[in-house]
Amino acid sequence: MKKHLVLIAFMMAGVVVLAQERGRGHRDEDVTARRDNRDAHNHRVASDRYAKIKRELSLSDRQFDRFQEANKSYREKLSHMKHASLNEHSRKAEFMKLRKGHERDLRSILNKKQYQQWNDRKKSHHHQRGDRHHRHHGVSRGR
Repeated sequence: MKKHLVLIAFMMAGVVVLAQERGRGHRDEDVTARRDNRDAHNHRVASDRYAKIKRELSLSDRQFDRFQEANKSYREKLSHMKHASLNEHSRKAEFMKLRKGHERDLRSILNKKQYQQWNDRKKSHHHQRGDRHHRHHGVSRGR
């Protein structure tokens, strides 16, 4: 009788393990689907943002291609820098150097009017983002 009870207990444990494995597979598929949806959404948002920039700055196709490439290069370098093992001072110095290089690249791509519009756009977005940050964190900006 004890042998039968032990055998039944092992069989039940096996069923539980199989059920967990099967459930985990569905969770992995859900995670993958969510990640794919998020990536597709981010790609659409970026495409829309770039199309808006091209329209607002009146960029030629050549300027637009160069603008996108400069931003892609900047993001890649920034990503590498974030993962580099640098102390805070070195990281800040490298970031400033990278940012100045990116600004120099953009000045070589855009004409003076476009570059001014780009800077105005950045300031406007930075200001709006700061307002959202402070509202979200409950900090008043004295307005």
